[in-house]
Amino acid sequence: MAGEATGLPPAQLRVGGRSWLFGPLSVLGGLFSQTANLGPELDTRRVRGLEAGLRFQRRRLRFDVTAVVRSTDPSLTMAGSASRRTIRGTASAGLGPLRLDASAEVGESRDGLLRELAQRYQVGVNGYGAAGWFRVGLLYVEDLFIPRALQVDVGGAVHLAPWLEIYGSSTVDTDRPFFGEGVSSRLGAQLDLGRLTSLFAGIESLPDPTLDEPRWRFSLGVRKALSLPLPMRRDPGLEGVVFEDTNGNGVRDPEEAPLSGIGVLLGWERVVTDELGRFSFDQRTGRARVRIDSRSLGPGLLPPAGLSGPVSGWVEIPLSRAASLRVTLFLDLNGDAKRDARDAAAAGVLLRLVDQSGAAWEAHADDEGVVRLSAVRPGVYRIEVHAPSLPPRATAPDGLTVELRGGEAAEYELAIPYRPRRIRVSSGEELVVPEAPARQ
Repeated sequence: MAGEATGLPPAQLRVGGRSWLFGPLSVLGGLFSQTANLGPELDTRRVRGLEAGLRFQRRRLRFDVTAVVRSTDPSLTMAGSASRRTIRGTASAGLGPLRLDASAEVGESRDGLLRELAQRYQVGVNGYGAAGWFRVGLLYVEDLFIPRALQVDVGGAVHLAPWLEIYGSSTVDTDRPFFGEGVSSRLGAQLDLGRLTSLFAGIESLPDPTLDEPRWRFSLGVRKALSLPLPMRRDPGLEGVVFEDTNGNGVRDPEEAPLSGIGVLLGWERVVTDELGRFSFDQRTGRARVRIDSRSLGPGLLPPAGLSGPVSGWVEIPLSRAASLRVTLFLDLNGDAKRDARDAAAAGVLLRLVDQSGAAWEAHADDEGVVRLSAVRPGVYRIEVHAPSLPPRATAPDGLTVELRGGEAAEYELAIPYRPRRIRVSSGEELVVPEAPARQ
């Protein structure tokens, strides 16, 4: 196994821009140059190129069509230089905490007199949560230098603290799934020192085609982002909208209004939503820690129970107003399922409020058979009665399915089937004697 660090990390310079045409459509372009030392026995590779295309972006959807021209010299080529002209299309769609990516690149590779069709197809899914993120992808490549390769890419990160991230990834060539031949692995950590400054350290294992053993690369450095007040519209790193989720489904429906004046946090940065509920972050922090500043919430507004979103692109953040619930439980003595003067209050019976995820809240009925719950998130719930808390002659009802909306004060009645004890007196009259339920 080769233990020393070989080769030099690539040096890359990229200059690009984007200009809005109208609505969600924009034109983008740029120049790039990259230099890399491929190893002690290999040559230095220099890649230069330009790209231009169109972008359509609408909330969580984004489509790019780009023309790319790049040249390589010298390298492991037969004529000392090579070129590639391709058309690339990419698509990205956000689905809650997931983002789906797909890209296709088709063109022509030239190496002296040799020409060959260049193809590159990639699909992947990214997941984001409060504790980190993950990515799983497939890549198919076929060109003049890489004959038909199918690769699996797996990566992710864990946030040990708001300022510390451990990340890792691995790329496996399905034709050579062996360490040192077709497997590349990376492991590192990033420590944030401030809003624009971070330290990073990592180790990388790369396949070496000359030794069939891995070569290692170690990195340690400081990353500093510069915030320049340029007089131009900048492409946001992350943008979105905060809205009032009145039905609790977590998705913005057409009738749900945006919320202005809400503080949104991303790492060290804080922005406030405008009159349309919109916000944006210019810096790409590389984190998925989008949070709501609870100090900016108005009376009755509840922060999201669990909030995660993409590192870049579009995110919609639901806030909800607390609902209240009042349920009256009664013993239905005459079996008509309606509360009347002859029915008795089901004092002490335990009521359960169950949401769609199975989480439950419990409360006992008071002496009047009333259960009151406040600060309930909007959504669909099941109202149930805990059978062991019922009196001996009572039967647990089927329950109710209710939908609570934000800010609503809902009231319901739930009849509990009850077979009372009947006593016949000497006069022949039959008396109904209800029994008080046992308190739990």
